[in-house]
Amino acid sequence: MDRVERYRRIVRTFLEEYAQESVSPNENVTAELVFDEKRDRYLLVHVGWQGARRIYGCPMQIDIIDNKVWLQHNSTEVFVDQELIARGILEDDMVLGLQSPRIRELVAAKKNAMVESIPFRN
Repeated sequence: MDRVERYRRIVRTFLEEYAQESVSPNENVTAELVFDEKRDRYLLVHVGWQGARRIYGCPMQIDIIDNKVWLQHNSTEVFVDQELIARGILEDDMVLGLQSPRIRELVAAKKNAMVESIPFRN
């Protein structure tokens, strides 16, 4: 199985599992999954009612762009990037698209500096 297909499977499984746990069975809210594998977009959408209040929102969007997994939106308390890395997404292939490009550059530079400062040992 190639890397992108493996990433698709990991993202789908993660979202399916999260969707099952994200709404209470006694609420009139459903967790709907939107998987567009042609464009590699994967969304979780909550739809329903709490009393007279309409519930509609996308708490999570994950895309696969240029063989990397992009976390585009996360309004949950879950560290989605860490969950996906733990499931097999390579850390270098995980992109926090919800952060500005400048912040991503600074984080990458800091990570590279930390790696370069580790002394080599025999």
